[in-house]
Amino acid sequence: MSQFDVPILYLVFNRPDLVKLTFPSIKSQKPKKLFIASDGPRDTHTEDPARVDECRNWVLDQIDWECELKTLFREKNLGSGVAVSEAITWFFKQVEMGIILEDDILTNESFFQFQQKMLEKYALVKNVLHVSGSNFLFGKTYTPDDYYYSKFPNTWGWGTWSDRWDLFQFDLEISLEKISEFALSYHNKGIKNLWEHRLNALKNNVVDAWDYQWFFQLIINDMITVVPQKNLVTNIGIGDQATHTTVFAKKYNSVTLESLPYDLKYPSQVKYSRSSDIKHYKNIFKETTENRLRNLAYKYIPERLYTMLKLILRRSHG
Repeated sequence: MSQFDVPILYLVFNRPDLVKLTFPSIKSQKPKKLFIASDGPRDTHTEDPARVDECRNWVLDQIDWECELKTLFREKNLGSGVAVSEAITWFFKQVEMGIILEDDILTNESFFQFQQKMLEKYALVKNVLHVSGSNFLFGKTYTPDDYYYSKFPNTWGWGTWSDRWDLFQFDLEISLEKISEFALSYHNKGIKNLWEHRLNALKNNVVDAWDYQWFFQLIINDMITVVPQKNLVTNIGIGDQATHTTVFAKKYNSVTLESLPYDLKYPSQVKYSRSSDIKHYKNIFKETTENRLRNLAYKYIPERLYTMLKLILRRSHG
């Protein structure tokens, strides 16, 4: 098998069981350029040093093909927001385009083929910010083509270009007016409430994130993402031990790994699919009673109080 041409950034931390399941898909591609980044162990978790070392060493031992290998292994813990975003910046200072995979994302051959084709096709189309690997429409499509254009930049296995990542700002100066302008761009009340809440939480430092900032750039620069009509990745790290994705575990775990044909059917024009995004929103955030209650909380409960309630409820069930 020939080596994969697109550079790959693989992000690992402290879950060797997941690394041993997800890295083989990268290994199968034998990428010519492989970048591995790892945050440092947390001071408050005594098991972290051994687990972090095991993840790093196991991956390095698996690289048995000739490639350009670079590592960014932190000694101190920076947290998921800073560690991930700085690793991506480090990556894109050295490559013009690339794929980002975290250690809990399981992929397949179709994912890599799709990413390479889209990254090459849209390299000069500056209003395309991002190429997603996941699809949350659960089989409901609005076009016969093999992908569509969205304003949701899913970050479970994704790719972009260095000139697009240059837009990223970790510390955003977000005004309430800009948040409202951002949210209204969807022309949907539920999505408006969702993103007003998330960006206010970011503004008030009650979440440790990087993807909200990335999402914000998409809207303020009037950009779109490419989303496959089939789901090409699966997050196998969802659950109580996950950093962020715990609430919607059952819903997300119903997403299966699929494939696209090698010869893709391309859309005739670059046009945002609002109907697909509304369906995406309803599937993930609106279909259950739990999600309806959460959306009401987004609208009426202050971010700090909401976060405190989440922690209390999580501990009471743990």
